[in-house]
Amino acid sequence: MEKSMSMSPLDALVAMRGIESNFIDAYGKPSTIAEGSKEKMLKAHQILGYVTFAGMIAQGILGGKLYQGKKNGDYSLYETHKTVGKIVTATYFTGAGLSLFSPPPLVSRKSEGINNIKIHKVLANIHVPAMILTNVVSKDVNSDAHRAAAYTAFASYSFAMLSIIIDF
Repeated sequence: MEKSMSMSPLDALVAMRGIESNFIDAYGKPSTIAEGSKEKMLKAHQILGYVTFAGMIAQGILGGKLYQGKKNGDYSLYETHKTVGKIVTATYFTGAGLSLFSPPPLVSRKSEGINNIKIHKVLANIHVPAMILTNVVSKDVNSDAHRAAAYTAFASYSFAMLSIIIDF
């Protein structure tokens, strides 16, 4: 069984195991396992994106209260902020991984100019490093760098979500 050089990693794995990866979808069109996997992975990416966004909002509220409390020596929300931060980090990077490691599209839809997907990808180049930096500088309790990185991550992440929600 000879396959083209542009097969996805999942199709390559299926081909190596000797399993035929082509099938007919519900509409009678030829499809592949990778195509179905891509759709599921990107749907999970979208769902985790919303969960992460809600967690980021909660973190903003907790972080704001924590910064106010620190002025009076009150660190009572620190452990809660830290725990929610770990959850947000896990959902964020899991969602990012689903997008990055999903099989490539079967048909390339190259379009000239700016579109919502290109904007989404450009903004990812801002919010990914900002999320990493947020976690790196979180060890310093009195760091304004943590707050700045978190705000940058939240703002660019919010605009990345809006670029997908508002289709243009």
